[in-house]
Amino acid sequence: MQELTRPQFALTRTLFRDIPYLRSVVFSNLDGPQYGRVFVERIPDPAAAMIWSDAVYFAGSPANTNFNQALKRFVVEEVFPQKEHLLFYPFDTLRDTVLMDLFQEYGITHITRTGFHFDPAIFQERHHGWRAHIPAGYSVLSVDGAVGRDNPNTHQGITDLWGKLEIFLEHGVGYVVMHEGQVVSSCLSVFVGDGHAEMGLNTDEAFRCGGLATLAACAFIEECLQRGLVPDWQCFYNPPSEHLALKLGFVDKTEMRIPYLHVLESFFKP
Repeated sequence: MQELTRPQFALTRTLFRDIPYLRSVVFSNLDGPQYGRVFVERIPDPAAAMIWSDAVYFAGSPANTNFNQALKRFVVEEVFPQKEHLLFYPFDTLRDTVLMDLFQEYGITHITRTGFHFDPAIFQERHHGWRAHIPAGYSVLSVDGAVGRDNPNTHQGITDLWGKLEIFLEHGVGYVVMHEGQVVSSCLSVFVGDGHAEMGLNTDEAFRCGGLATLAACAFIEECLQRGLVPDWQCFYNPPSEHLALKLGFVDKTEMRIPYLHVLESFFKP
């Protein structure tokens, strides 16, 4: 198994070309600005590839035993010490079967992830006048340098995924709902790639069930449409999240079985 340099990442684009979901995540890692680590079984014409980022992503042939064993060693030795909850995205049933066999001894299982496709016509019909629903005393603001730096939770969430706030401000999309100078709800792009923007929402517990997440999401989606980006919505079992997705114009609910591993504490770095 060989690790690629950034200029070599393009060697794997055809392997990931037809993946059915998480395109923003994969291609943000391949094309930037959120580069992960990329491995292949051979250069310059790889038949299989793995991306290590927030999770582990695979593409290509699952039949190379040497590559499979090498990626298992990498995951156990380098990924396990960093992640208590580890997700694998095989994108096809054959690779899924290989992964389940490779990590069976570590208690790998499946969890369900729900995904949707966005219908802009439904969004426009339902939410074209969303600003009229902003409550008195609240404001919906784009995340800029000041908002990002002055609110530790927002800043931390951005830098965890984007590395630097400046990179997010150049490439990402983000809106917050403010109340008395505090961020009480937010909708931020978790990844942006291949013309897609993966959405991540959060609302302070004391401010939930008041429609604030809808406002932040409407602002986010509106900017995505202006920039030619497709907003993506996915979640693990979360009925309120699914309800909001459908309300905003996300359709064609699809459930996917994703390999998941709870890493034993003994693997963590001291």
